[in-house]
Amino acid sequence: MLPDHLLMLVGEFASEPPMKFLDWIPEEKIDWPHLCENPAAIQYIKETLRNPEKQKNVCWAGLSKNPAAIRILEDPENSDKVHPMTIYANPAAIHLMDLENPLKRLLSENPAAIRILENNPNYIDWYGLSANPAAMHLLEAYPGQIKWARLSENPAAMHLLKKPENLHKIYWPWLSWNPAAAELLRDNLDKVEWYWLSQNAGAIDILRENIQQINWKGIYANAAIFEIDHAKRRQRLKKWVKYMNLILKN
Repeated sequence: MLPDHLLMLVGEFASEPPMKFLDWIPEEKIDWPHLCENPAAIQYIKETLRNPEKQKNVCWAGLSKNPAAIRILEDPENSDKVHPMTIYANPAAIHLMDLENPLKRLLSENPAAIRILENNPNYIDWYGLSANPAAMHLLEAYPGQIKWARLSENPAAMHLLKKPENLHKIYWPWLSWNPAAAELLRDNLDKVEWYWLSQNAGAIDILRENIQQINWKGIYANAAIFEIDHAKRRQRLKKWVKYMNLILKN
């Protein structure tokens, strides 16, 4: 059996690669409510939770909607910290939700809840459902129920939003959040809302080209602000190789 310290190294090497902020994203300006929503920030969040002096920075309302944080949310020690509303937006947390709670109508925005919604149409809130990328078959079956402001943020709805007869229905602030709308947004930068665009992973190139327009709170919810830390990854590999050589020699 491998010793614990080697098992830890193997686990680190085999797990997700270490991540770091892009060089133009200032770590000292972190906005924690937005960062805690960011699935790409999960390593940074876990490191923060392990530090007793920094734990207070974690925003549980944001973390509760973060699908990458499901192991943290499932921990019984954190059950009293899970936010009772934002958890309904988390596609990885269906099993943690109380479906008898009136808040179940918030499920309409959750892509993982589509079977529940199909089987319980009384749960459906069309305002929320219009933003749900897994609900396009329902929205196209009942076009009169579509709420175009929310549809504007739906990445699966671009085929509807781009139709010439629908362009006037677009709500540009929420289209600015839509990761599938980067091409349309680039052609209409005078219409975008930079707070929402700053959170849009599909618009990272637009943001890099317009740094002066970035909202420095919203940007920390953007999954594209992280990249693989290759230097740290090489360090892990060197440690792993070192210990494997020691084992082979013995």
